Amino acid sequence: MATPDSGHAIELPCLAIGADAGGTKIAIWWSDGLHTHRHEAASKNLRTSTPAEFAAHVAGHIKQALNGVLLHTGVRICMGAAGAGTPKIAQALRAELSQALSIPEHQIRVVADAHIAIKAGFPGGDGVLVIAGTGSGCYALDPDGRLIRAGGWGPGLEDPGSGNELGRSAVKHLLSKLESGTMDTLSQCISDAMILRHPSVSDVLDAFYRPDYRASTLAPAIMDLFESGDPQAHALVENQCADLASQCQRLILSLEDGFEARVAVAGGLANRESYLRALTRAVQQVVPEADVARLERAPVEGALEWARSEQNSPGLS
Repeated sequence: MATPDSGHAIELPCLAIGADAGGTKIAIWWSDGLHTHRHEAASKNLRTSTPAEFAAHVAGHIKQALNGVLLHTGVRICMGAAGAGTPKIAQALRAELSQALSIPEHQIRVVADAHIAIKAGFPGGDGVLVIAGTGSGCYALDPDGRLIRAGGWGPGLEDPGSGNELGRSAVKHLLSKLESGTMDTLSQCISDAMILRHPSVSDVLDAFYRPDYRASTLAPAIMDLFESGDPQAHALVENQCADLASQCQRLILSLEDGFEARVAVAGGLANRESYLRALTRAVQQVVPEADVARLERAPVEGALEWARSEQNSPGLS
């Protein structure tokens, strides 16, 4: 049987495809029934693209991942995408992917990225997913399998505990210190991270409001200072974690009695042990019985499992 790199016709069929299309990275895993193949690349942001543009981008990477392997007539695809949590957007993406890949819509499932992460983190039981990356939010499934949430409203309405909100809070700290003429270690650190020498308030505002500026880029510097024991950085991170923990508590309280309070934390900040410890403390302060841990499985694994489980189904919903 030919392989994708042999330069000959490919006989091996693709049976299941899982895709995790975040705002900055796309991961595609596909299965031929024997092996799992992996592909990662930069992604588009669905919130700043049309469904047609986003679907074309994803379809292009699926074709790259397949590298000539045929799409089996019974293939099932599950894609989790940041921003695809509404039926209108999900249906639009299904239609565009169907056209781009020349397969029927009923063989494609599109859900929010949090949905596939929950599938990966809690394959057989209850649990709350807390995303702490560029953005943040808390998610779980209701008894009917529908995604429910607390927070995750986007940067315009603040995402507590996220890289974006850590950065925004630090910039506000810098501005207040410049106005009072009392620069401290945290404000100087943020000034340096913004590459501003002896800045004025106007300099900071001009830099912050540039169209291409991302406050989340300040998060690593803030976390470095937090880990060094700086009291201002410590207060900033702890306050943000407390706000995110409050969202987590609100979600858990909205669920039925008997819900197992397991919490999996995903996102770039979860990879910082110091952040994970701070968030764990904050969550257990308001939900003492909560079992908090980093999400160890990639969300794309949940998407692939979903696609595999639907291979014998007449259609995806």
